[in-house]
Amino acid sequence: MALKHKVMIVDDVEINRDLLEAILADMFDIVSVASGEEAIETMKEFVPDIILLDVMLPGIDGCEVCYHIRTNNHLKEMKVLMLSGNSAAQDEKRCMSFGADQYVCKPFEAVGLRNKITKLLEM
Repeated sequence: MALKHKVMIVDDVEINRDLLEAILADMFDIVSVASGEEAIETMKEFVPDIILLDVMLPGIDGCEVCYHIRTNNHLKEMKVLMLSGNSAAQDEKRCMSFGADQYVCKPFEAVGLRNKITKLLEM
């Protein structure tokens, strides 16, 4: 049996984390955290294949976490999928400028999100 890919979910809203876990639990090994700081700390021990990263986080926001990933030799190959409730083009541009691989607006369809994650992991 093939090993499951590792996924980190970063969202400050517990119900969002719970929803993402429910959508992805059968496909991936998941760790969920509630802040950018917690994500950076957790990545010292748990290096995911992909991170689902909310843009708007208290303290260190999602773009700053993405920048941390892209500038860290140990993490820079990780896939980064940004999640946002903001559909404005400038928000997506900002995320992509920090090195995000994909930008998904909330609300999203479960099947569509799973497909995007699978495609990113195949790249």
